[in-house]
Amino acid sequence: MALVDQRYAQALFELVEAGRIAPAALERDLAAFTAELDAVPALRQALESPAVPAPARVSIITLLAGRLGLDPLSRNFLLVLSHHARLPRLSLVWQAFEELQRAAQGRVRAVITSARELSGADREALERRLAALSGRRLDAGYRQDPGLLAGFIARMGDTVYDASLRGRLERLRRHLQQA
Repeated sequence: MALVDQRYAQALFELVEAGRIAPAALERDLAAFTAELDAVPALRQALESPAVPAPARVSIITLLAGRLGLDPLSRNFLLVLSHHARLPRLSLVWQAFEELQRAAQGRVRAVITSARELSGADREALERRLAALSGRRLDAGYRQDPGLLAGFIARMGDTVYDASLRGRLERLRRHLQQA
């Protein structure tokens, strides 16, 4: 995630922290706006194109915000993104915002990829261990990748824990090459 995404996310986070808008309202507004862009690709293309004059983009966003019933702060945020040609990065800005919220609440998002489906007991044990390592509560999401052969890879922010058989074999291969 780029520094610019984090800056916009930080601005949103500060508005939420100041009580200017509720996170649920912000999420609802941005989800509705994104859904509209997904439903009408020509609309997305017009809003993200530098060939469309800025006043036209402002009019489109303003009309769409009114039709969707967006909070004025959400509308203004979208206008700022559009003005700075950052509207295509809206989903990345939102992801960065969610990370800031999690951090403020002492939580961290973990994406756990395993070679096979993990049982409930295995998931609970793994989540407890990862929470202890990070010192924060875990918001865990799971994926499967049979290419790992066995074990798992956990990604929490910038930290990666590779306990997969594929990873172990790769580390052994590098060690043997250096010897």
